[in-house]
Amino acid sequence: MFARFSLAGSNSPSVGSYDGWIGGPSRYVDKSRSAALSDTHILSPSVVNEFRFGYLRVNSSTEIPLIGESVAFAMKHSVAMFPFPIQSFPSIGFPYSGIESGSTQFSGFGGGTPTIAIQNTFHWADNISVIRGNHSFKMGGEVRRYRMDRQTGGGTIYFGSIFSSSSDSAGSGAPFADYLMGFPSRADGNQTLDWTRGRDLYTGVFFQDDWKASAALTLNVGVRYELYTQPVDARDRGGLYDIATKQMALPGKDGYTRSIVDGDHNNLAPRAGFAYRLTRKFTMRGGGGVFYARRDQNLAVTTLAGNIPNVPTIPFPVVSATTTLAPPVTIHTPLTATPTDPTFRSFTAANPLVFTWRTPAFHNVPNPYVYQWNFSLQYELTRDLALESAYSGSKGNKLVNRRNLNQIRWEDGMAGRTTQADRDFPNQNGSMGYDSADGMNSYHALNLRLENRSRAGFNFLLNYTWAKELDNGNGAQAWSQNGGTTLPLDSWNIRKERSIGTLDVRHVFVASVSYDLPFGPGRRWLTQKGVFSHLLGGWQIGEITSMRTGFASDIRSTRVASNGQLFATFNVPDRVSGVSMYLPGKSVDGYFNPAAFSEPARVPNAKGALLTMFGNSARRVLRGPGSVNLDLSLLKTFRVREGLNLQLRAEAFNVSNTPTFTLPAASNSTLALGNANFGKLSSSSATGRQLQLGLKLMF
Repeated sequence: MFARFSLAGSNSPSVGSYDGWIGGPSRYVDKSRSAALSDTHILSPSVVNEFRFGYLRVNSSTEIPLIGESVAFAMKHSVAMFPFPIQSFPSIGFPYSGIESGSTQFSGFGGGTPTIAIQNTFHWADNISVIRGNHSFKMGGEVRRYRMDRQTGGGTIYFGSIFSSSSDSAGSGAPFADYLMGFPSRADGNQTLDWTRGRDLYTGVFFQDDWKASAALTLNVGVRYELYTQPVDARDRGGLYDIATKQMALPGKDGYTRSIVDGDHNNLAPRAGFAYRLTRKFTMRGGGGVFYARRDQNLAVTTLAGNIPNVPTIPFPVVSATTTLAPPVTIHTPLTATPTDPTFRSFTAANPLVFTWRTPAFHNVPNPYVYQWNFSLQYELTRDLALESAYSGSKGNKLVNRRNLNQIRWEDGMAGRTTQADRDFPNQNGSMGYDSADGMNSYHALNLRLENRSRAGFNFLLNYTWAKELDNGNGAQAWSQNGGTTLPLDSWNIRKERSIGTLDVRHVFVASVSYDLPFGPGRRWLTQKGVFSHLLGGWQIGEITSMRTGFASDIRSTRVASNGQLFATFNVPDRVSGVSMYLPGKSVDGYFNPAAFSEPARVPNAKGALLTMFGNSARRVLRGPGSVNLDLSLLKTFRVREGLNLQLRAEAFNVSNTPTFTLPAASNSTLALGNANFGKLSSSSATGRQLQLGLKLMF
């Protein structure tokens, strides 16, 4: 019997992104703790049992170091703050739409969002391995217990192109101009009255058989059953919005379960694979299977207590560039928080509730799953040279797509129905993010690999991959649309969302080469011990070259769809037919061609009001520059004694000092049509040339 126990952790806070000059940088606290215990028990020569237990505690809280000074500054200058127990200077946002998402004129600033977030994960697993003849059986199961405790504070005041715009000229305003006048368009706070205490459980069992059917053929077959329970709150705080009743569904009340949404209990995952040696030099392999995953975690969708009634509401008047004449509030108007009746009876279209809504489809939130498959051929060209060709594919199913159910349909807008009262949820002023498992993605890749392992000391590995990824929306929220929004352009025409995915990199080539210089003991020359053998022996040179094509990104128009009259949050431009999206001699000062795009047209509706059409540019229509990198190394190994060697290393990274420019988020001004900086590249992910010397002791 063998047993092992380990304990690890860290207690060093790290500084994250800068949130602005007021309040200082946010500091993400990293106080992780982990422990593991394993026991391997040999029951007989052919039967082995293994038990494992693990515990992980992650404290991902966000601290605001200068929060006291920022609060004092706000109070001195009468800046409105959110009336929550955790006080902080409000964050300031500049979206053209005037609400929480869409393209922005500038990056926001402010005091940040103080958050206490602690996650504990407990893991138990046990499996048994049995060998019987040509079969190797393995079976077992595991349990994971997730606990997420969270308390948040802070809030954001938004300034849009509202009061600085002209109703006769769409897109004429500027959010920063509204800010200079001190006229906000929205206030949105996310403080929870009580701790959110999310709880969910995973249980899985499996059976697998590795069968050596013959000397040339090995088969692998198995099946796994996985159960992910739907998240609940330990004390049943909060709830989820029911779009059918237009009220909050409360956990464990009025016929709802504690999780409110339907469970998913049929996650059966078969898997199979094979390896077949056709000849001594030719091998064929393949396999496939189904793999399930936990639902994407979201503060409002899977964290019940992140919603009303555990979150107070901030009453704020409705403002619009086309209907609001006098600013109803200023940046100095005090903000108030009020408890909210889950039935919302007191709110009307004239006095709606301002809130950022997120809710799941109660009967369509199964666990996402993916089909994965692969097939490869390996052929030994010579004794030291091998060629491999491989294809791999996957198809994601039941991924989360989000729509805004409170966006007015285009046909309704053309009929003249463009007011708050015409929305599907007229007593609520905000986007109604509705998450349903309608998303999918697909990935296909062809890989060619050539490897040489020479006994003469010359080795190389060449890899080329061609790949393509497609999806029909945002998929998992972790891969939301580039640009800071998880909403589609037109929530009532999601067919347009089908396009290449965020991870679509069409071509990747990597070459690594190493060569042991032929001097010294065991080499071709200077094999006898001596001064020259000692000085010239043991040297190795190496290089790694990597090249890839660029990533894709979205583009934005500063002319919000229908000028905000459909309550859309962003828009894209039209493509100009026959004009390249890239400038001749494209460079960091001019990469994308503004002449390839035009602002969407405006058409009158039944009441004569001009509506801005949705642009026809595809999602992620742009593709940024690729990357080329070359690293070199020179190594010499000194043998001190048997089992003890000293290695001198000289390494050069990015030898050619070639920058890798990256695309900003689509909400950034440099990807907003009409901005003077449109099409310029402003950031790089690669460091410059680096040289380093080092000593490595190997024993």
